[in-house]
Amino acid sequence: FAEPASAVQLLGVALALAGSCLAAASSEWGHKSPQTISTTVGVALAVAAAAGYTIYQVLFRWAYGHLKHDAAFLAHFGSWISIWHVAVMLPLVLLAHAIGFEAF
Repeated sequence: FAEPASAVQLLGVALALAGSCLAAASSEWGHKSPQTISTTVGVALAVAAAAGYTIYQVLFRWAYGHLKHDAAFLAHFGSWISIWHVAVMLPLVLLAHAIGFEAF
């Protein structure tokens, strides 16, 4: 909370992103097959998700950082996350399994 980003931390993030991109596309360089396109889209979606998560974390800390030691707030927030996972995510996972989108 309110921790300044150092050059080493930023370098670590950049190296992690570069390594992920290299691992995802290293065998496909120079080829424009459908697999390469889907890999590129997958990497772009992963980067977009990571950026969205980062923005969420920063905004959440900015908005609620002063409540980080408030046990009642933490319990309330944790309860809401649990309720939403059971009420929304579990049915979506079961639906994905039922239609064959994701088998488990």
